[in-house]
Amino acid sequence: MLSNLLHYEQASSAELARAPLDRDVLILPLGAPENHGPHLPLGTDAFITENVAGRVATLLAEAQPDRRVWLHPTWHLGAATIRGVGSVKVPVRVFRRTLRTYLKRFVKQGFRHIVVMTAHGAAPHTGALDAACAAVRRLGRPGRPVYAIAPAARVGGRTFFGDFADDVRRAGVPLPDDEVRDLAWDLHAGRLETAMMLAIAPSLVNPVYRDLPPIAPPRRRWLDWTAAFLTKWAPRLARTDEERRDIGRAIAAGAVDLSWILRGRREGYLGRPNLATAAEGEALLAAVSRELATVIEEVFAGRRDPRTVQSAGVLLHGAFAAIVVVALALLLLAVRLL
Repeated sequence: MLSNLLHYEQASSAELARAPLDRDVLILPLGAPENHGPHLPLGTDAFITENVAGRVATLLAEAQPDRRVWLHPTWHLGAATIRGVGSVKVPVRVFRRTLRTYLKRFVKQGFRHIVVMTAHGAAPHTGALDAACAAVRRLGRPGRPVYAIAPAARVGGRTFFGDFADDVRRAGVPLPDDEVRDLAWDLHAGRLETAMMLAIAPSLVNPVYRDLPPIAPPRRRWLDWTAAFLTKWAPRLARTDEERRDIGRAIAAGAVDLSWILRGRREGYLGRPNLATAAEGEALLAAVSRELATVIEEVFAGRRDPRTVQSAGVLLHGAFAAIVVVALALLLLAVRLL
């Protein structure tokens, strides 16, 4: 047990105040109960978030033994969950305001390094996290910045595009290229989440997952056209190659999700849960945790702008807003010329 890895709810006020908090790290995991098909528990997002948060906290504590890392109890709260018995959500505005208010209390106590973790990838949910963290960062002063970030959506989202495929293969799990490509529509309770739950809590995974048929979003011509248009123009407004890549990926994932929504999302899952293995899940959890720890250390050391770890949905929203502004400006110019 690392002496500098502490559980917030287990500490006394005296222990918390034993040393200044300005270098300490606070990690807040959160995930709302949500329908994850007939094979995964409602708390899937919370289970995955807790596991990754614990791994990241350990990595940070090991890397900096002179710095305390506080692991906060999981918030079972979120926005934009899918429909189904057991799903619980709150309005995005309420969620964003509540989280922002809560995090500000930690800053008033003296914390200046805060990480919000989530495994729920809905754009309104992750956008609310980014907005709350941005508001908290504005509490900083020259020479005394406040770092509040929610990098899990940006890093974790890379699993759907095969960025951690080599980590899985090194763990001895066969992963052909065609199966890597299929991960792009494995967005909910499919192969990836089922694999991670098999690694975390196999007793909570219903064996029926082995017999579930694959569910892919139906192709829709108008949606393909819209995605192609946005993919061509939106990335041009990005500042870096990484942003351009992530905006394109956000568009692709958004098109898949919208197609699934229009289909009805009746089964509660999308993808191929029948291909999941515990070995793959463990490899993914370890790889994502390592990457998150690296990103967090870079931000806290001032080597990386906190805005670069915001969810890809925020980037896409900004790019889309810019496209709308340009379109309106061109329309206004055309009207004046007529």
